Amino acid sequence: LDPAAFTAPPSTSRPHAFWFWNGELTEAELARQLDEMRAGGVEEFFIHPRQGLGGEFGVTENDYYLSTDYFDKVEYAVEQAARRGMKAWLYDDLNWPSGFAGGRTVRGGTVDGRTVEADPTYVPWYLTPIAADVAGGTTYDQPVPVQDRPGPVDDELVAALAYRKAGQGSCVTGGQARGVALDGESVRELTPRDGRITWTAPEGDWCLVQLVQRPLLNYHPDLEPYVDMLNPDVTAKFIDITHETYADRVGDHFGTTIQGIFNDEPGFYNNFPDGRGGADSRGSVAWTPGFRAYLTRNAGYDLTRDLAALWYDTGARTTRVRVAYHDALSDRYNEAHTAPLARWAEEHGIALISNPLVEEDLGSHRLIEGGSWFEMQRHYHLPGMDLISGLDTSAVTPKLNSSVAHLFGRDRNLAETFGAFGWDLTVEEMRRTVAWEAAGGVDLIDNHAFYYSIDGQRASESPPSEFFQNLFWPRFGAYSAYVGRLMEPARGAKPVNPVGLLYPSSSVMATGTPWN
Repeated sequence: LDPAAFTAPPSTSRPHAFWFWNGELTEAELARQLDEMRAGGVEEFFIHPRQGLGGEFGVTENDYYLSTDYFDKVEYAVEQAARRGMKAWLYDDLNWPSGFAGGRTVRGGTVDGRTVEADPTYVPWYLTPIAADVAGGTTYDQPVPVQDRPGPVDDELVAALAYRKAGQGSCVTGGQARGVALDGESVRELTPRDGRITWTAPEGDWCLVQLVQRPLLNYHPDLEPYVDMLNPDVTAKFIDITHETYADRVGDHFGTTIQGIFNDEPGFYNNFPDGRGGADSRGSVAWTPGFRAYLTRNAGYDLTRDLAALWYDTGARTTRVRVAYHDALSDRYNEAHTAPLARWAEEHGIALISNPLVEEDLGSHRLIEGGSWFEMQRHYHLPGMDLISGLDTSAVTPKLNSSVAHLFGRDRNLAETFGAFGWDLTVEEMRRTVAWEAAGGVDLIDNHAFYYSIDGQRASESPPSEFFQNLFWPRFGAYSAYVGRLMEPARGAKPVNPVGLLYPSSSVMATGTPWN
């Protein structure tokens, strides 16, 4: 440890500002706020396009984001930062989650004066089970449960699978595909004809499980459609819209003034715990057109024939099938989304930063992140986490995050901290919180947030602002120095871990069903 660096911590160890661009931007105000940051001991910031961008909260954001004037302001802010010896970090979308390019990935639009075409099939997809009890000797004769939708996003039957029941009872509970155990060895795939499944069941009690691919049309970040995380063409378009335009505008600053780009909370929203994907997608799993062939290649056999094991106990095959599906999902997610973003960042001399979605519990690692916190973080150069809504000292996320850095040889790891802590947040609480994060191995603090404006609804959007609008701002310099002295010893330190703790990724994948 350099005593001089401990006494006067460098900017890389002091808190970075999550700078909400949430108002009508002017060059004069941007420059003034940069000077305010420096006065408070903050010399590195993330440009975060946010609700209110362009002037009118809830109205102007989507059109103004990625406009020519928006990029003019980015250029200005980066140039002003360079003149002041400050560092800038980019953020790859409007609000969150990353990937939809403020709506342009799917609906098209204008980006810095050029036209981007629409691609309506780039929405997310999910696989949902529809089950029916069929008694031996009876004939099931029903239309395939698919729906024609406006545009090229019709439902599609992926597989119709018949299983002999392994016990007494129904395989349908409350209209949902769950219930009695099934005999995995008895599975047979049925072929529809003329849009119908007609099948006479052999002796015994049977369950027909139809796996239907559907588009996720109900989840709309900022009133825009979200995107398919499993389609590499989607990520390629996202990069072309967002990253390449940043490179055209401010690429000369990559690797010097501009240090990296923040990728925020991408993931699978079809079966999100709060139901934001809509009632139809509850109990579903992430999917993409053509995924059956990918599963077959990944598993070495036609895994889709066994996929009812995601929702039912199908005997000895159950654990193997669940783990194989989530392994393939993680692989495809990385191939389609994280790896292309990481390659682009490496080629342009900047870091790719992660902030996974709902990292706080293992169940969410399965439902939302593809099965494993570590696997989905593999390609990021600067692993990240967030701490929102208050400090819970029972959480293990700082240790998970620092472990990603240790396992994959990353120099540092980041915590986006204080979002939605509320306007009663104090400097003392901030000190305690970052000390707890540092004890878990975090060595870079991103203060959420520095608001460009707190006018109107902005003041209640994930508060507080820890910037000049806050009464404690005159004391922020002391907090900044404190954080720097916490982070500087950890930055580049070698971890010593005499005790290892198992992260039970396979057990997480194998435990429970998409319903729980």
